[in-house]
Amino acid sequence: MIDMSDNSEIARSEQFKIASGMVTFNAPADRTQLTPGQPITLQWTARFTNNADIQLSTDGGATWTTIMANASVGLRTSQQINIPNVVTGRGIIRFMAPGSSCLEYSRVNVGIGTQAVVGIGSSVVQIDGLDYNIGTPAPNPLNESSVMSVTLPRRETITVAMYNMLGQKVATFVDAATMGSGTHTIALPSDNIPAGMYYIRITIGNRSFTREAVVSR
Repeated sequence: MIDMSDNSEIARSEQFKIASGMVTFNAPADRTQLTPGQPITLQWTARFTNNADIQLSTDGGATWTTIMANASVGLRTSQQINIPNVVTGRGIIRFMAPGSSCLEYSRVNVGIGTQAVVGIGSSVVQIDGLDYNIGTPAPNPLNESSVMSVTLPRRETITVAMYNMLGQKVATFVDAATMGSGTHTIALPSDNIPAGMYYIRITIGNRSFTREAVVSR
């Protein structure tokens, strides 16, 4: 993908798919505390899709268990599921496109037997021998509460912008801001962005990194 403003390469990717439709949670609410070993009822609203996989993670998204594959989310609006008998503040329940490991419709963070601790997936990159932790957007597809984190080992100038698949900039979230060392949470409002597949470009000094993002309507 090329930035049309200066013809620089933003990102290069292999073939990908975009999930059509959307499934959003009505219950449980984000950061709900659940009881270990007890069933709960999921409630949702589905648009333009009839099926989804329901998955649960108890370790902040490091591993996932499929609770129900190819659930008929378009034919009903609720489903009872069993909560494992574990204690964790890093539980996540999510809807995925059937059979996919990366096309996520929506998620809720939950605590099981304790309060939910909301985490943001990230990866460590090195610049000048120092570790920089570049987060991924969460939730993704984006909504009004989506954020990402950037952890800096030193003072840096940061720009965070979103580009469509034509390389056109559609939003700027942080514009050449000077940030000190530590973890910074960046809001990713998408209210005025059309549905589609996007790249978020994070520029730190003269180095750039990208993260994929999806906007659904």
